[in-house]
Amino acid sequence: MCFRVAMISMHTSPLAALGRTRDAGGMNAYIRGLARELGRGGMYVDIFTRRADPSTPIIQFLSDQVRLITLPAGPAIPLPPNELFPYVREFTLQIEHFAAGREHGYNLLHSHYWLSADAALPLAAAWDVPHVTMFHTVERLKHEQYTLREDDSPAARIRIEQERRIAQSVDAIVVSTEHERERLRSLYCLPASRLHVIPCGVDLITFEPGSPTARAEARARLHADERPMLLFVGRLDSIKDLDLLLTGLSRMCEKAVLHIVGGMAQGDPEVERLRALSAKLGVAE
Repeated sequence: MCFRVAMISMHTSPLAALGRTRDAGGMNAYIRGLARELGRGGMYVDIFTRRADPSTPIIQFLSDQVRLITLPAGPAIPLPPNELFPYVREFTLQIEHFAAGREHGYNLLHSHYWLSADAALPLAAAWDVPHVTMFHTVERLKHEQYTLREDDSPAARIRIEQERRIAQSVDAIVVSTEHERERLRSLYCLPASRLHVIPCGVDLITFEPGSPTARAEARARLHADERPMLLFVGRLDSIKDLDLLLTGLSRMCEKAVLHIVGGMAQGDPEVERLRALSAKLGVAE
């Protein structure tokens, strides 16, 4: 019997162009990589996501054993996550309808982010299968971790309540670190056995040290001298705390060169802010 996983990522597709918006980044890469490895391990994986473009095919094959299923829920346009909650039940019904027409059911639900987990809760009950979730971010912990002002908007209050309900309803929660497990356990009064630490993986085919020749060629393309090189890759957002990275660079005893890959080339206020900060810290060059 083939093991079949229904993986749910409502608000963002694993095929979205990384870095183009705030909603396409690490989680997309994580879901795509995880599904690929589960497929290589012999499982069949269907990833369900919301249609944000009317021209997107319903079914796309990422490999022989992994499919991306794009279903309508709300208008077929890009929407930020905080505007998607009204369409969660529609998304659930669309998944249920899709699965009902298939010969084989699913053995496991694996949801990513609170919207997806909320959509998956009734499916887990209807199909009588385990539901594993990964929050990726939690509203209450996000503000605590990044010392952000508490968001008291209706959308934030809904998310906080739904995340509490999800944490107390699912069969298991995957976290990346022991620290995250302890914070979620304490926040929701959960038994430690419900939380499983699985560190984020690395694609060893794409990312490897390279030969000395390849590394020298890469440094030459960057016009690098002999100083150590530091690298940041990601979207430019206040929660990434690049201020701390630039401050650390300014305090290093050994001079190094920092490459920041992210943001937009023109008109990005965060790029301009970071450039101004680097000048103030004396590391603009």
